[in-house]
Amino acid sequence: MNKRKAILPIMILGTGALSLVYKIWLYKRIKELEHKTKELAHYHNDFCLVQGKCNKSMDEQIINIQEEIGSVYEHIEGLLDMQETKYTDEKECKKENSYCDKDLEKQNKQLSKKQKGGKLWHMYQSQKI
Repeated sequence: MNKRKAILPIMILGTGALSLVYKIWLYKRIKELEHKTKELAHYHNDFCLVQGKCNKSMDEQIINIQEEIGSVYEHIEGLLDMQETKYTDEKECKKENSYCDKDLEKQNKQLSKKQKGGKLWHMYQSQKI
């Protein structure tokens, strides 16, 4: 019976010691996980800042492209108007048997004043479509 009485307190002390060791290990693990969580939060914030800069840059590029597309459409409309005018003048010239280059030059000057120098217009002038 003495052995039973001696084993019971030893088991209780052993279980208490193991639970204490487990609590210490658990506390260290929680601190480690909190540290890793803070690091992840820091990395996440850095990522969000970088992504925000990329998004801002992309938005600026999209706006520039939209403006360029708008100006290209304006130039195309101007060229189409000029082409329609040219064909109309050519038909009138054929009817009258007269030479129309002077009228076309006037129209080109008027169109260039309206356009005020876009890329497409300069390409048109350099290639003389």
